[in-house]
Amino acid sequence: MMSSLSKIRNLGVIALLLCSGVGAQAEPPPNGWLMKQTSDEQGLLESKVTAKGIRLDTEDVTLLLLPPTYSCYMYNKANKRYVDIPAKEFTVHTSNRPHPKFDLKKMGDTEMCGLKATKYVSFVDGKPSFEFWATRAFPIPEKLADACMIFMSITEMPPGHGLPLRASRISETGGRFTHIRTKSIERAYFPPDTFAKPKNYKLVDNFVALRTGSTNVPAPSAHALDYMLDKK
Repeated sequence: MMSSLSKIRNLGVIALLLCSGVGAQAEPPPNGWLMKQTSDEQGLLESKVTAKGIRLDTEDVTLLLLPPTYSCYMYNKANKRYVDIPAKEFTVHTSNRPHPKFDLKKMGDTEMCGLKATKYVSFVDGKPSFEFWATRAFPIPEKLADACMIFMSITEMPPGHGLPLRASRISETGGRFTHIRTKSIERAYFPPDTFAKPKNYKLVDNFVALRTGSTNVPAPSAHALDYMLDKK
């Protein structure tokens, strides 16, 4: 009788230990933010943000923005290729692109995905042509937030306004082409290898070679993306 009671008591103790999680490894505390995003150009996006860097995953490539240079390091797991383009090349591309004169105005603060964000609208001849929301709520270096703006290479969205959360071009008829839209933001833990650069990948010259299986092709001119601009 005592032996049976002892066995039952021991089973009860084991059950309590399992339910209470004793012996289980504690989950590391959050060290960053996970953002779920969409884009009319890229589809589904996922951004991992920490004070030490940003990782952006699209459906086919991964972008890393890391100190100290914050260059555009982008790799493709499918063909094991990568590019590493200095930020200044995007700055030159953006400044050389022909664009009508615009007036960028701060429209006020709002809440987006639980964070304070500021809305900006660009006007051309008195009509809205571009809008974006940016936040300074993340405790990240200003250079890191600026690198995101520089990488997006949009004249009306210059660095110095925080981290972009949403950005859309507005047509003359009021239609919108959304470059990025943040749908949710939550705290998360990212292990160190989240921001590690892959090994044994082949360096290529440009984004076309990165995203295809072809050999290197001539780098596009500074005006190669002008087709995306609204035609007057």
